[in-house]
Amino acid sequence: AMVYLIPSKVLYSVFMWTAFLNSALVIGQIFYHNGDSFSASGVLHNASMNGSFLVLCLPFMLSDLKGRWRWLLLLPVVAIIISKSNIAYAMLGAELFCWCAMKKRFWAGFLFLGLIAIFSVPMLGTKFMLDNARFELWRVVFNWWKDNGSVLWGQGPGSFMIFGLYIQKLSGFSLDKGFIWLHNDWAQILFEFGIFVFVAILIMFMTALIKSKRTPWLLASLAGLFVMGCANMPCHFFLPSLYSALLIKTSFEVKI
Repeated sequence: AMVYLIPSKVLYSVFMWTAFLNSALVIGQIFYHNGDSFSASGVLHNASMNGSFLVLCLPFMLSDLKGRWRWLLLLPVVAIIISKSNIAYAMLGAELFCWCAMKKRFWAGFLFLGLIAIFSVPMLGTKFMLDNARFELWRVVFNWWKDNGSVLWGQGPGSFMIFGLYIQKLSGFSLDKGFIWLHNDWAQILFEFGIFVFVAILIMFMTALIKSKRTPWLLASLAGLFVMGCANMPCHFFLPSLYSALLIKTSFEVKI
């Protein structure tokens, strides 16, 4: 409701300056904790989610800031780098590729993807392409769901917090602490709401992509959101979920 009660221009400005302050906080945290990237968790108190959220805001910031103000973009870029998040780096690659593709500069898009991949290896070290047990979690959960769950209608909103822990315990999932979220919002929507709602949301998202095809920053943001949803949980944190809703609303307001 907030995205309709508050003018979009105001919300985007609030998010932009929140991202700047958040970036400054992350940089301060990395110095305070002697380079520990896990502690550079920003306002979301989660380094991976926070870095991903900054990447999500980046296309609008790049589009809105003009002239000498663009040097401020160094703040979120540095904060994203030191977040050391596979997901944040993948989102950045997706956004840059979409932006370049819309400008008919595919070579630049592939170049950015290559550079980000090459940069990620030494930056992430042993964390490079590390899934943190996500793949195993998804396998365990959906093996149970297809045999015991409600595939058409889902288990119900918010139900993964209960069913997920039960399934993990039942399967002997090898973690000291269980996942209370599926770490994939697309998959969690499917689990909790079933195939019908999942398909409806997928159609809505595809429509948003089509309608934003002439607005580079918006299409890039939606591409980043798609990637973020594949391995993180933007719907489960207030700021990313509100910004995601704002992006969808904006895309439906664009005239093709």
